[in-house]
Amino acid sequence: MLHLEPQRLWVEKTITPILRLKSDKNAPSPRIIQAPRPHCIIGGGHVGADLLATLIDNKFNHHLPEYRQVKMFARLGLNLPTSTVNDWIHAAANVLYPLYENQREAVLSGGYVQIDEVPWNIADRKGQACRKGYAWQFRDVSPHPKGTWFYYHKGSRAGEIPRTQLRGYRGTIQNDGYKVYNEFENVPGITVLACMAHIRRKFVDAQKSNPLAGEAVKYIATLYTLEENLKAAGATSEEIRAERQRLAMPLLEGLEVWMRTALQTCTPKEPLAVAIKYALALWPRVKRYTENGDYLIDSNPVEQGQRPSVLGRKNYLFSQNDRGAEDNAIFYTFIVSCENLGVNPIKWLKHTLQCIRTDMDDHDLSLLLPYNFKN
Repeated sequence: MLHLEPQRLWVEKTITPILRLKSDKNAPSPRIIQAPRPHCIIGGGHVGADLLATLIDNKFNHHLPEYRQVKMFARLGLNLPTSTVNDWIHAAANVLYPLYENQREAVLSGGYVQIDEVPWNIADRKGQACRKGYAWQFRDVSPHPKGTWFYYHKGSRAGEIPRTQLRGYRGTIQNDGYKVYNEFENVPGITVLACMAHIRRKFVDAQKSNPLAGEAVKYIATLYTLEENLKAAGATSEEIRAERQRLAMPLLEGLEVWMRTALQTCTPKEPLAVAIKYALALWPRVKRYTENGDYLIDSNPVEQGQRPSVLGRKNYLFSQNDRGAEDNAIFYTFIVSCENLGVNPIKWLKHTLQCIRTDMDDHDLSLLLPYNFKN
């Protein structure tokens, strides 16, 4: 028999008596003793780490808006205004902000990041439609990953964002071919990779109007089969590099010849021509994944990391202002990082909210990051 016990809510009252020594009864300056109060996470001392962790996990991991959570708690006998829950969540974001900054440094330190951006809706114009802000995700996909870092910008999808966030970075970046990354081809110390999944997607769509596109899909399917076989065999990084050079490079070169030939048979604007031109423009970046066994053939991991925020957007629709979206970026940074690293997000949140202090240095903060947490 499978059973379920509902959540339990309770109030913990802490009493700290004020004491003095009996011998100091008539002393002009008696020594007063009182136990220290429990650590207050967000001010007021009226909400514990366990409840805060549940509220945050429900919203950013399970996509439950605050008003739905308020209804759920009301059934348990706790009546809270939605505005109070919202204030608690934003106060928790302030507590986690120093750790959020630390997470950025950890993610970029891996030397291999995938980058992607998605629009978030901001409803701060009364009587008008939502405007769009953009959430940029930087995911560490190095051999020893440290998670993900989200950065929100109030309205720009321009190159200034990756240019600013990657200032001083040395390593590899991988993306979908968005033109703002072209300038990084000329930055010393940075290697740019493309995403085979985006190229494949365009050829799959092109098959609807021109069956010839199916030839490119077959080439790419063979490349993915090679990757699956290497993974299943538990190949080392060097073995993967060697097999890609031996088997994948001839396929890539053959596909390039096929694309240049097929392009001559297409009208300039038909889907197959568009797919071929897109692929050829990125082809030098595509072939680079064969040069290192730690490189990935596509940027699917960072794309998968966008799902929680996209699902959240469908449920709570928008943020009321840029500050709210910035706080969302903090929570998605840690929720998605926990997912990437196999860490229980509620356990991590509860532990971290209980332990984090305003006077911690960078070393102590880094010990609280998800990649250092043991379930």
